[in-house]
Amino acid sequence: MKPIKLVTTALGLALVASIFLPFWRTQSTWDFLSATGWERILLAIACAGALAISGMALLQGRLGRWTALAAALCFADAAVQTLIQFVPIMGDRSGPFSNLMSDGAIAAKILFFGGLAGLIAAMVGVIKPEPS
Repeated sequence: MKPIKLVTTALGLALVASIFLPFWRTQSTWDFLSATGWERILLAIACAGALAISGMALLQGRLGRWTALAAALCFADAAVQTLIQFVPIMGDRSGPFSNLMSDGAIAAKILFFGGLAGLIAAMVGVIKPEPS
């Protein structure tokens, strides 16, 4: 058994838990994204999808290539959607990453870096899947 399943499951759990932590200053992720509606739903689906896919792989005892690819897409979606929230307003010279690091609370950082780490871990599963 490779530990990739455990890593992706733990990161998926961290993404789901971060939905209820502060995202922007004192607002939770759920409250912050409630103004946009569809983005909140897509972020929740991406986080829950990453956890569900990784959890199924853990229960089945094998992380196949297609399962890892689906988990990688969910992790990438969570990271990209988080970074999009910090795209600067016109005239602002700082980029979205510096806005994330300066203005984002703990949930934004968990969603972005957890999404990137989950993407890397899932891509390891895509490149070298577990034998059946």
